This record gives sequence, structure tokens and C-alpha cells, in this order.
Amino acid sequence: AAAAAFTETQASFLAMLAVRGNEKLIVRHLQGASSRRILLATPVCSSCQSFGGDADPLLVEPGDVLVCEMVDSDPSGWWFGSVVAPERLVGRSGCFRREDMRPIWAELRRTNRTGGETVDFSPGAWTEVERLQATSAQHRLRQKMMLTRLRNARLAWEKLQGAAT
Repeated sequence: AAAAAFTETQASFLAMLAVRGNEKLIVRHLQGASSRRILLATPVCSSCQSFGGDADPLLVEPGDVLVCEMVDSDPSGWWFGSVVAPERLVGRSGCFRREDMRPIWAELRRTNRTGGETVDFSPGAWTEVERLQATSAQHRLRQKMMLTRLRNARLAWEKLQGAAT
């Protein structure tokens, strides 16, 4: 794994630096989200790659920030998420492996002084995340779409790994 070049402390520092550097975009995302607390993922490797679909890989690099939307039930570590930063990639979605990524919680809160909103960041852990609960037919359809994309990405990755050996 490329992240092995960094100590855990260094990787966590890089992840926190990425989210703090993109705070305005993260606040904008949180203001439009249905939840005030989300799990973000930031790559801490030189050339991470996630899969946006069968033919359009989404390359992510240090400094990018993704919101974690769903985890695959398979224990291989696949997630589905959308790009929150950088701005040129906002809204793109795809599948990624949690390997070489660091989780960070972001929580939007109202400030008493100004009445505005600010975001608090804290280190996350992949084990803290519970699956999203389907609350509507539209949400269940979106979950089904994400699970299909996760499965396809995992199979494509496994095929690629098999061809490399």
C-alpha cells in the first residue's frame, strides 16, 4: 500500500490538512445535505484510484475530499462516495477502497456569536459507520444503484488484480 510511506500520524495530519483546506466546500455540502454530520474520506497516497463506473475511473489524489455514502457488505473494504473537493470535481461519484484513505468526521454547527455556521472536524474510524437506513422509495433505489456500482467496481478491481499476477 502506498500509504505505508507515511506513519499513521503523518497520514492523519495530511487528511486533516485536506479537509481544513477545503472547509468552505465542505460547509456548502453540509448545508445542502440531509444530515449535519457526515463521514469524509481523504486519500493519503500518491496515486490512489477509485472506480466511477465500468469505463470511467475517477482518479483521486491527496487534497481531494469524498463524502462516504455507502459501504459494501463485502469485507473487502469498498465504499461508494461523491467528491466534495476540489471544486472542479464536485458531484462526481464512484467507488473506492478504504485502503490509503483516512476517515474524518465533519459536523456542521451553528455559532452563538454570529449566528452563522461552522464545521468541526474529528478523526473518524471506518468501524464507526452504520449503514444508511432507507427512508423512502427514492432512497432505496439510490442504495440499490450504489450497491450495483460497488459490486461492479469490486469485480473489475479483482479482475485487474488477477491479470496483474
